[in-house]
Amino acid sequence: MKQVLAISFLSLLLFSSCKKDPTIQPVESATIRYYGDPAVDGCAWVVVFENYTFKAINLPENFKVDNLEVQVEYIVLDSWAGCGLEAATFLHIDITNIQ
Repeated sequence: MKQVLAISFLSLLLFSSCKKDPTIQPVESATIRYYGDPAVDGCAWVVVFENYTFKAINLPENFKVDNLEVQVEYIVLDSWAGCGLEAATFLHIDITNIQ
C-alpha cells in the first residue's frame, strides 16, 4: 500500500511540474509599428493588436513596414522586452505565420 501511495505521489509531482506546450494563438489582425531606434531608447518593431502590443522575436524583414496591416498567428513566450526611457515592456511572441 505504501508503495502505491509513493508511486502515485511521485507521479503527481512529476506530471504537475511539467511545462505546458506553447499554444498557437488563432490568426488575428494586427499592425506592424516602428517604435524608434533601439540605439536611442526606441523599441524597434512591435506587433500591435487591438488590445495589446508584443515584441516579435522573428519578424521577417519584408514585414518591417510601419503601419503595415497583417494577419498573424503566434505563440506567446515567457520572456519580455524592455526598452525606452519609460522602461516599456512587451511580451515576446514567436510568429508562426504572417500574411
